[in-house]
Amino acid sequence: MQTEDEISLSDIFRALWSKIWIIIASLLAGVILGGVFGFVKYHDVHYYGADVEYYVSSTGNDSSSTIDPEGIKIYQSYQENILKQIQIQLSSERFTRILLKELSETEGIEFDSDDIEMQKKYDKLLKTVNDSLSYSYEAGVNVIRVRVSVLNDPKLAEHLLNRVTAEESCPVCVVGRLGPSQFGATQCTPMNFPRNDLLNEGQTTKEMIKFGLIIGLVAAIVACVAVVVTDRTDTRLRDYEDIPRKFNLPVLGVVPRIETLVQEDKTNNKNIRKGAEK
Repeated sequence: MQTEDEISLSDIFRALWSKIWIIIASLLAGVILGGVFGFVKYHDVHYYGADVEYYVSSTGNDSSSTIDPEGIKIYQSYQENILKQIQIQLSSERFTRILLKELSETEGIEFDSDDIEMQKKYDKLLKTVNDSLSYSYEAGVNVIRVRVSVLNDPKLAEHLLNRVTAEESCPVCVVGRLGPSQFGATQCTPMNFPRNDLLNEGQTTKEMIKFGLIIGLVAAIVACVAVVVTDRTDTRLRDYEDIPRKFNLPVLGVVPRIETLVQEDKTNNKNIRKGAEK
């Protein structure tokens, strides 16, 4: 007896086509499951806030008129250094306390209290605010950006946005902490006053589609692998051409299966049974 363990692409396609409905069903089930997972995970995730931009400049001479080419590099380096310092100042706990002023959650909380429970409340509130704010800068255009992004709390987002855009917040805090240099005092001017808005509109739908496609594709791949493995482990002979290939023996004759005759035979059998019942 001779056997062949090799598998051809035609065998794979034959096996997949014979079970195509299983693959399609697995794909649809995966898409539905992924969509439900995406909806459950993200349907109540809403981020509120906006981006606030400040332009950082100097009251002294700027790049082109009186500063030589080497001085231009120094000036540009100075501006980038200032932006880094501003980012550090805005990320500090001192600036966070400024933002927490007039917030209802801070009523009755002493920031420097020795009370452990009060300190825990303050630390929790501080973490919430820090997680809701991020800072970045663009050295080429001398812009510092404050992003307010609060999870499921539009009131806190509105408060932080109002505090960030207030005159006594960023400009005063930052410029007051940065001393003058050979290029003059630093100025921090707000460029926009955006309103509080929903930042991730449509995210639930996007996540449902994303997880639906991912899980659906994975389910279809798993189904394809399972179909091929099942087909290869099935040792039944499906066609007379398998006999010479498996046993190296010629086929002397084949009993044909004529579908029309089979169907007529089934019909006759049904009629006989009905007549017997009557």
